[in-house]
Amino acid sequence: MGGNELEVRERADATGVRGFARSVVTESAVYGVILVSAMVIVTGQKSDASIDVFLKVLGTVIVFWIAHIFAEVVGGFGATGDEDAVSVRKLIAHGVQRSWGLLAAALIPLGVILLGTVGVLSDDAAVWAALWVDVVLLGVLGYLAVARRTRRQAPRLVGALLTAALGVGIMLLKAFIH
Repeated sequence: MGGNELEVRERADATGVRGFARSVVTESAVYGVILVSAMVIVTGQKSDASIDVFLKVLGTVIVFWIAHIFAEVVGGFGATGDEDAVSVRKLIAHGVQRSWGLLAAALIPLGVILLGTVGVLSDDAAVWAALWVDVVLLGVLGYLAVARRTRRQAPRLVGALLTAALGVGIMLLKAFIH
């Protein structure tokens, strides 16, 4: 394979699955899906109304997102010497960039819960559907994480199954608690 052909393949890969995976699969995205699942379980136990679950999960996610940004700012504030001090504005921008996945991960399951508030799904079905969506999201994140390391499908599928299994474990916890 010639040098130019290799460059073209690497550029295509950077804009393909691996490039997409790099931008989507973040610690904050995985944490966000797990946080939403846990909050759906906890709030779903204490309230029957989808709107209550929606508002509590949304509020919690926003608080954790702000806390995540704050932690990034505080962690970055003292990371360099005085001569290389970074502005607070840049630290906040960096924190938002690193933690956006936590907020983004909540959008789809919260959308599903909204289906319960408008009557498309029953409240109970909306909660369970949101949890199944989280299982799928975890599976996709696992698949994409492994896709950053290999083009082979078997390891990608194992990654998807393992991370989805975490979501199923969370759902089993809900069934056990309920």
